[in-house]
Amino acid sequence: MRTRGLWKIDLLMAGAPDYSLVAWFFLRLLAAVYLAAFWSLAVQITALAGTQGIYPLAEQMRIAAEDHGFWRFLTYPSIF
Repeated sequence: MRTRGLWKIDLLMAGAPDYSLVAWFFLRLLAAVYLAAFWSLAVQITALAGTQGIYPLAEQMRIAAEDHGFWRFLTYPSIF
């Protein structure tokens, strides 16, 4: 194979197969996995982090405020 430059990618990739169908399928499968994960979270979040859940957030945030004061946002990161 004769090339005129060091990095002639067009000549190197001339016989490479097209993976667009595989990429399309992979992205749809990944989206389905994310959908299943977030759907599961949406169904279970109140039992896990609700007021009477396994990990009550209000109580945890109160404890963090008592222990760390203003710095609780750095030592106990949360979106709540």
